[in-house]
Amino acid sequence: MPDIRAITAADLTGLEPLLRASFGRDDFALSDELEAFAERQPGDWFALYSDQPGGFVRYFSLDKNLYIGELYVVPGPERTGRLERLLRHLVRHHTLPAPATLRLDTPETDHELMDVLQSLFPTALRKTVAHYQLRTPARVREISDVQTLTETDLKATQAILAQLKPYSVRELAGLAATKQLYIANDNGVKAALHAAPYGAGLEVVTLATAQAHLWRGYAAALLQTFLDANPSTEVFLKVNAENTAAVRLYENVGFTRQASQTEVWWYLRLDP
Repeated sequence: MPDIRAITAADLTGLEPLLRASFGRDDFALSDELEAFAERQPGDWFALYSDQPGGFVRYFSLDKNLYIGELYVVPGPERTGRLERLLRHLVRHHTLPAPATLRLDTPETDHELMDVLQSLFPTALRKTVAHYQLRTPARVREISDVQTLTETDLKATQAILAQLKPYSVRELAGLAATKQLYIANDNGVKAALHAAPYGAGLEVVTLATAQAHLWRGYAAALLQTFLDANPSTEVFLKVNAENTAAVRLYENVGFTRQASQTEVWWYLRLDP
């Protein structure tokens, strides 16, 4: 019977092939995983082992009592059983505050995982939301300057992006140095965008506006600046299909829907 145990920092090297497969992009770096682990010191991230690692489950905070879960099991005939064991173990042994909700993102084609979730948690799955990947074709435009961020800018950017995803100031400084971070600066940071390599293109990972400056065009202007700064690159992003304002914004600047990349987001309630 495969063993499930808490992941330690020493385990990450052995888990690297699974982490890389789960990441799904070319910019995976084990050093980033080690740094993130050192910052968080998680006590209830779990991996399943037999002779070799067979899967893992972990999560990251998105908002108060809302977490995004990452679940990966190596393909094969034992995948269904391993998915069930990892999910049951997480529900029994997590230390998230109650009540907590775990969001699991699944490709629309992963019927195996969706069947497991519906079978194990028929009443705890609060809702599902379909998402679509959008893309914009390569463009030819004048390249805009990428702004240099000061320490004050970085701290303001951290607060803005924290609405969607936690970043450390150090992490943001690294993103700025590699031109993966953009800001809309109008007497202070009003919006911020993080983009990362995605195959041969780029993916917009996070785009957010300061709460006090919503609906003033900062996100749209920032997105356009980002696209202009990457004139010959395909750009991808994922958006909630129900977020019509965001979909309209993206389609207005040239993104088109890729229905084949539909995802389903499952919200699993973790009661005490």
